[in-house]
Amino acid sequence: MSEDREYDWNDPQVEDARLEIERAITRYMNVIRPDETPLVVAWQVGVEWTNSELEREGQAGRDVVAPKEQTLSASAGLGHYILDRYT
Repeated sequence: MSEDREYDWNDPQVEDARLEIERAITRYMNVIRPDETPLVVAWQVGVEWTNSELEREGQAGRDVVAPKEQTLSASAGLGHYILDRYT
């Protein structure tokens, strides 16, 4: 099993799942920043996952989820911020 296995980015179920993530991020920001009325302008989520096949091989899968209309520069900027913050 490859972590680079393709899927249909435009599949309605995939789009619905991304929208659920976006709504959850907005709710989260409203909880942690209640007095600031945050407007989320870019987001991305990194996910590390496994299953029985990958576990047997001592591996894990990784995916990055972001809005399909988000620019690469916004995604890269967030990635650099995360890297800088945790290293």
